[in-house]
Amino acid sequence: MTANSPKPFLFLDVDGVIAPFGDRPEWPKQFVAVASIPIVPENQERLAALDAAFEIIWCTDWMEHANELGAIYGLPPRPFLEIPEGKEGDTAHYEVEGDDGLPLWHHDPFTRPEDLKWDRSYGSPSIVRKLPVVAEFLTSEPNRGRAFAWVDDHINFESRRFAHEWSSPSLLLRTDREMGISDADLHSLIDFTTTRDGSA
Repeated sequence: MTANSPKPFLFLDVDGVIAPFGDRPEWPKQFVAVASIPIVPENQERLAALDAAFEIIWCTDWMEHANELGAIYGLPPRPFLEIPEGKEGDTAHYEVEGDDGLPLWHHDPFTRPEDLKWDRSYGSPSIVRKLPVVAEFLTSEPNRGRAFAWVDDHINFESRRFAHEWSSPSLLLRTDREMGISDADLHSLIDFTTTRDGSA
């Protein structure tokens, strides 16, 4: 990425990223839009740094409600992707087998078995529903060819393959869903914006 390149897109999840599933005394709970979630004070600086380095696009089942959480951390409203609700059959994305007869996610150390558990709220792990929307966004003009990072607590084989085959630098970063985004994650993302070749 050169000095004249546009900022990379950052597809940003909420649950397990900005809103960790863990519980700590220093994280007060607050009801935001659709749920009671921990408020992590460090996220204000993290989001400010990410907003300066990336063009943030919310990629979450929260959709427009993500901006209500962003506002708590001082983040101005940012665009969001329309993520469809899950339905019966979505898990077929996980049934593709490799040459050895094992599901493809067995070959990807970045996808954990728990990522494949049935999501009783929406019908399937959300990464299945997000990938087609992200792909459509990135392959539409004027976004075609833009570098991007994607931060989520679920990253699967198909999303990693999409990033690997993307024509510009890309980074998929999976957070610890109990802790959410960390300073180490932030540093990885900022470092990504300074690289000039290859995709991560």
